[in-house]
Amino acid sequence: MNRPVTKSFFLLSLAAISAFAQARQTNPKPLDPEKLRVVATVEAMFRALEGNDLRALDCVTEPGFYVFDSGTRLDAESILALLQQVELSGKHFEWHVTDPDVHIDRSTAWVAYVDRGSMTAAARRTDKTWLESAFLVKRAGRWRLVFMQSTPAAEISGAK
Repeated sequence: MNRPVTKSFFLLSLAAISAFAQARQTNPKPLDPEKLRVVATVEAMFRALEGNDLRALDCVTEPGFYVFDSGTRLDAESILALLQQVELSGKHFEWHVTDPDVHIDRSTAWVAYVDRGSMTAAARRTDKTWLESAFLVKRAGRWRLVFMQSTPAAEISGAK
């Protein structure tokens, strides 16, 4: 697939800035630059989902990428289709990586984090928290998502 380099670079740059800000606010020790790039990749995926942008999503995911969420397995196209239905029902989600725990071994990485986001419906915003993890590979110098899982924190801790 021919991907526009400038758009993906722009998205990853924005995600890196966001990831750096989020990671610094919640972690006692700042993450090193490579770990920040891992977090930035996850943030770039969130921005692609929020913008319903399959091309941007393809820039940060590997072919065959999928996520376990809401008790089901979703590939990139399924996630976007589901989010379109959610948007049509008047809801909007926002996601943010906080408290990232990043582990890198050469060209693979995994990250566990708390996703502190929100859902807006009928002009009312409700804070939401998910416990999430992702597995990434590094190809041609760029981190790309292979797999992700998401569990609402309320299911685990009873938090709202």
